[in-house]
Amino acid sequence: MKQKQQVSHNGSNKRFRPNQKYDKTLDYLNSWMEKKGITWKQSIIVRKDASGHSVFATRDLKEDEIVCTVPKTAILSRKTSPLRDIIDEEELAGGMALTLCLMYEMTLKKKSEWWPYLQSLPQVVDLPMYWDEQALTHLEGTCLDPSTIVEENALLLEDYQSIIKPLFRKHAIFNEGKYMNFESYRRAAGLVASRAFSVDDFHDLSMVPLCDIFNHKSGSENVHMECQAEVCLECGSEDHVEHDAPTHDEHVANVKSISMTTNSDIKCKSELFNVYEDLSNVDLLLKYGYAHENNPFDVVSIKPDVIHNAIHDKKWFDKNRWEYWLSIKNTKLEEEEEENEEEDDGDEEDEELHCEFNAEGKPNHTLLLLLCIMFAKKEQYASWKNVKKLIQHVKSQAVTKQMKEACVIMAKERLSIYKDSLDEDLEGLQDKHLPSRHKWSLIIKVCEKRILHKVVEE
Repeated sequence: MKQKQQVSHNGSNKRFRPNQKYDKTLDYLNSWMEKKGITWKQSIIVRKDASGHSVFATRDLKEDEIVCTVPKTAILSRKTSPLRDIIDEEELAGGMALTLCLMYEMTLKKKSEWWPYLQSLPQVVDLPMYWDEQALTHLEGTCLDPSTIVEENALLLEDYQSIIKPLFRKHAIFNEGKYMNFESYRRAAGLVASRAFSVDDFHDLSMVPLCDIFNHKSGSENVHMECQAEVCLECGSEDHVEHDAPTHDEHVANVKSISMTTNSDIKCKSELFNVYEDLSNVDLLLKYGYAHENNPFDVVSIKPDVIHNAIHDKKWFDKNRWEYWLSIKNTKLEEEEEENEEEDDGDEEDEELHCEFNAEGKPNHTLLLLLCIMFAKKEQYASWKNVKKLIQHVKSQAVTKQMKEACVIMAKERLSIYKDSLDEDLEGLQDKHLPSRHKWSLIIKVCEKRILHKVVEE
């Protein structure tokens, strides 16, 4: 999320109108947003169809034009929730904290301060976490192993049973809500995964009304969210004024707004797409419930055991070098270490780095590390016991003919994991009545296979 200085908003509110018949839900949301001080320009309109809400331009928009502003007092976060004291007492944070807050508000229904916003949210975002066993089988062979989804669901249930559920008996405030159960927690978890924003250091993950209506499309982003990310950790103030632990109500005036701003000129009637992370199709499906062809950020990951099966019998394969690579393959490039330095609190385990081919069929750093080690001359390899020297070399290493041939062998081994061919998957996508879950799975397979074929054919 982009940081900014304080921004001004010029323009008046205009009620969002559905593109077809009168929409009571949307009208209810309009009135609530006006009361909360959420403002938007007459230059945008929200439309609703079978797939959900979308935002469109009603006139030509200029670059760096603010199209809407949301006061931080209107967002739902661990700091604006009635559960904030409990959240702090129980030391909950991140997705779990927001999921609990969202579930609580949803179970309050009309008693919730955010009810007009909450009732506009989809009943469920069809993420893989909700798929049944039959639907998950369509993902077999892809980078999204069905067993991973099953394990994640088991962990979610474990967190609910061991951490969340005991809070219902411990704190009387939960008596106000109805249907406080795992299904309501699971629904809230899906909404948080697909719609929450990391707002600032104080609020952390938050539900941001209106901003979460802007859809995402890789490579087509034309608006982005702006807010001050570095704020006072005690009160959320952007002014960094000395204070003696003010109460929640006393510091509200110091908290400013979130805005959506255009990245470029936008033509009238064009849809406005928000900037998210650069995500592969697997990550898009996990977080937002969809995938799309020609994703410039797509990748195909290859597990070490698949690589080993592909190359262990080759003349150039060296067991000692392989084991050395396994011991250092999670070493990051220096730039990556610097970028993640501030985020690293020292308590998390090292992130597992995957061997990948990107959308252009090029090997990533981890895979290139292996190729350099395998094909290095004896003297050069001996000097790489100093990992920093190896990393420096990899940063400037061009892919040689030998390396390309090795990549082809790995890609073919990876292709052998799929049950069907690329042509069969493409034929399956022609079915206009294909269930969405099967469709997303086929798109992931098609895109992965196209990348691997690119590696083999180039």
